[in-house]
Amino acid sequence: MQLGLGMVIAVGWMLARGIEDGVAALIGAAIAAAGNGFFALRLFLRPAQEPGGMLRSFMAAEVLKIALVVALLAMAMTALPGRVVPVITSFFVLQLAHLWALLWSESNRKTDQGA
Repeated sequence: MQLGLGMVIAVGWMLARGIEDGVAALIGAAIAAAGNGFFALRLFLRPAQEPGGMLRSFMAAEVLKIALVVALLAMAMTALPGRVVPVITSFFVLQLAHLWALLWSESNRKTDQGA
């Protein structure tokens, strides 16, 4: 879902502002997907048995994800100084995709129960 949405955003930027902005938007989307992928791998490849260990594992994965994303965004902004807006907007749209998916699934669940 994230990579597909990232491609749509990149194509939109490319059509609106040119290939350079499209590539910058794709980089922002890739940063978001990389951070979320890192979080998932870190969390699920090291399963903890007790609840306290699960919480520590979750928190460590989130802190490391944030550090990775900050580093990648800093590198992207340094490498693409005139293309910061496409990088940031595509990154944030992909981060919001989780919330949109949750809201969409909740609204579908409510309509399914009424049938």
